[in-house]
Amino acid sequence: MDFKTELGQRIQTLRESKGLSRQAICDLEDVLTTRQLQRIEKGQSLPTIATAKYIADKLDVSLDVLANNNSLELPSEYINLKYQLRTLYHYGDQDRLHLHEEIIEEIYENYFESLPEEEQLSVQVAQATVDMIGAKDPSFDQGLLDEYLEQAMKKKELSLNDVEIIQLRLLSLALGEFNQEEFIDLLGKVMLAAGYFPLSELEKVQNTIISAAGVLAHYGIYEMLPDIVKALNDIMTKRHDFQDNIFVYALNWKVALFIEDDLEKAKNDYQKVCLMADLLSEDLVMRNMKEEWLEDLGKKGINFTDV
Repeated sequence: MDFKTELGQRIQTLRESKGLSRQAICDLEDVLTTRQLQRIEKGQSLPTIATAKYIADKLDVSLDVLANNNSLELPSEYINLKYQLRTLYHYGDQDRLHLHEEIIEEIYENYFESLPEEEQLSVQVAQATVDMIGAKDPSFDQGLLDEYLEQAMKKKELSLNDVEIIQLRLLSLALGEFNQEEFIDLLGKVMLAAGYFPLSELEKVQNTIISAAGVLAHYGIYEMLPDIVKALNDIMTKRHDFQDNIFVYALNWKVALFIEDDLEKAKNDYQKVCLMADLLSEDLVMRNMKEEWLEDLGKKGINFTDV
């Protein structure tokens, strides 16, 4: 019997011996849903340490008793691959997207089946994201949005998986039929998450807000950008990590151009973008930013040679 099956049976046995229903364990379903608990008990998925601790507390047993002294730690090799996915920014570049695909394929081949459900979902979202961007087709969401989005939107506080699902939906809206009202509602929920997310997971919130801001600017929806800039500055201050300031400066030039009508201020922010791109040695980002700057000047009817 494998560990997933053994753990699931032990949880079910303990729960039933205490006369508890799945609904009683899951309570408000803000940590664990009855469907997720059912999958765990059937040996179809493995809980994370946090989820296992939650179940153990509900069953009034120790985590060691629940796991029968087996480790619930993630494989270090998988953690390294996940880190590579998180730190390799593709910026829509096909070569970098291909590198993402190779990392995801290695995870599927060697680790996916033994991962907790939350980790499996994260990998599936990463795969769907690469597929959607590569094909520029929102239909490549693997059915994840149908299964998880509604549940995420009902929660008062989002989990990391919820933010990943919302980011996938934002991408779907950007690539498909754009619905401004839904897009802004989803983004607003993510921005609120910055107020309660643990520091270790704030990077996902930050990245989601940055990518969403780019979509809003693409569609000429600039009125939210000042609030987005403030939210990003607050997050980066909490994280003591200002590498993404390059995107904040880009948003600032858009605010200066399209809201404040201040070309000199916009030029100053664009120069900051160029300086940071040089410091980060990101030629791809620099190329993208130059194209975006010229496009924004064109929207204002300004010739580059006049700047």
